[in-house]
Amino acid sequence: MVKYIILFIVWAGLVFGYIVPHWLVPVIRRRNLGESAEAVGMMFFFAIVTIGWLWKNQRVAWLAYIGLFFYAPSAYCIVASFINLKHRGKPAKGWEETTVLIDSGIFKIMRHPMYFGTALWAFAMVLVQQSILSIVLGVMVIVCTFTASWKEDRKMKEKFGDAYSEYMTKVHMWPLIF
Repeated sequence: MVKYIILFIVWAGLVFGYIVPHWLVPVIRRRNLGESAEAVGMMFFFAIVTIGWLWKNQRVAWLAYIGLFFYAPSAYCIVASFINLKHRGKPAKGWEETTVLIDSGIFKIMRHPMYFGTALWAFAMVLVQQSILSIVLGVMVIVCTFTASWKEDRKMKEKFGDAYSEYMTKVHMWPLIF
């Protein structure tokens, strides 16, 4: 019971100590649905990481192994997108505020590898944890990251115009999706 309380305190600290005041409140004030979906998705993601282990059901070993397998590609998507954004994006403010359209590296395979990697990681955690709570949280992460990806496309169309529209015709938002 003590470990569950500690996990909940860690999650609450992450969410209410950092994500809500530094990320969610500012984007809600700007009325930016895409960034709001991203922030809420990260709250659910951190919930899976910290408290998704609660309410375990009977574990199916082969599902857990499949979930563990998906950790590597999800981490690759996230790390590769960070590297591409930092080194090729010529960020004006933060690393995510790219000033050029990046269509190489992982961005040649998908338009939103960071969101996809987060969704894939959440899916992997659902398979590994196999709890009702992790299923609910995982679905919420996937919905939020998909919404954030969709809104990010609109933002990038405004920012890069026809070049981004052409990029959208060549590269899927997530692998095999749109």
